[in-house]
Amino acid sequence: MTRSNSPTKISKNQNQINAEETQYPKVTNSFQIFTHTDSWVIDCVLYNLISRNGCSCCGLNSLSLYSQSLVNQCSDIDTDDKRTFQTESIWPIQFRDKIWESRIKLRQKLKLYSKKYQIISHFDFSQFIQWWINIVSLDIKVSLFTWSQKEIHQVIQNQTDNSNEYSLLFTVILQQIEHFYSTGMPLMSDCHTECEYQFANSICLVDEKDQLWSVDPDILFLTMKLEDAKSMLSNSIVHNTFDQNISVDYVILRLFELRTINILPKRPNIQKVDKKSNANAADDDSFNKAQPKSQSHQSHQIESFKSDRRLLRTLLFIHSIDQAISEFERQKQLKLLPEFISESGKKESSTYLL
Repeated sequence: MTRSNSPTKISKNQNQINAEETQYPKVTNSFQIFTHTDSWVIDCVLYNLISRNGCSCCGLNSLSLYSQSLVNQCSDIDTDDKRTFQTESIWPIQFRDKIWESRIKLRQKLKLYSKKYQIISHFDFSQFIQWWINIVSLDIKVSLFTWSQKEIHQVIQNQTDNSNEYSLLFTVILQQIEHFYSTGMPLMSDCHTECEYQFANSICLVDEKDQLWSVDPDILFLTMKLEDAKSMLSNSIVHNTFDQNISVDYVILRLFELRTINILPKRPNIQKVDKKSNANAADDDSFNKAQPKSQSHQSHQIESFKSDRRLLRTLLFIHSIDQAISEFERQKQLKLLPEFISESGKKESSTYLL
């Protein structure tokens, strides 16, 4: 192929390029366009609401007294997030009230899951850890933590008691999680512990055509000693009664967190540490040090949906881990567990309560 030396043709092409640059200016690296932000969530929900219901009562509405009372019942919402919930919104008041009703009901339901995990005896939980780490193959683990779009929507419908309002919000939140990198918000600010962050960071849409979601296999493959992993959990929730040399992964650590009274773990508070050990505590809490001071690039006048994102990720985890626990229970009842698991901790007296 020979390059044309015609000055007329070169001049014409350059004019076309100049015209295109005038009509479609390029975005430089000094300016970044943020999409799928929390303000996008508000607009997207409203658009879908109007499209479905033909709502014409929208305007700048303050949070009703009823919704404010519901906000105060959510102890797992950060102080900064609570302030944003008090701002004016373009959502209809009745719609916001129904959203908050559903938020309260979902939290109450999730507390039942926490109690269910708590009553698993020490002996049986130790057996489950060994079964999950040593017996379950990586392929099965990945399949358990892979969800189709339809399956996710079914989980949302079931857990929200078919609340159309909250299901609509969660559907939009799922899109936000898919494009979270474009929000400009640091993912660390969405999580309160390193364990929660690792799980949230691993969730992604792996197949756009078939709409399949999954987690990064590394989070299911990497193991560590429990003694080394305790610092990743909030409030030292792992009791010393567990063998500190037992191998665990992020799934087991996340399950440890769900066994506490808070289904959404609270951020470790290193300010309460004794002054003499404050320096060492600050060094140990690397995740807490990495937390950004501001939640996002957005103004705090925009309503925050961080707690909803945390809840949706938690729902997906519970959906998968419950299937794993059910399979473990089935194998135990049929006496299919390997001998080294069945005999481990035999001296401990316990009853399987799942």
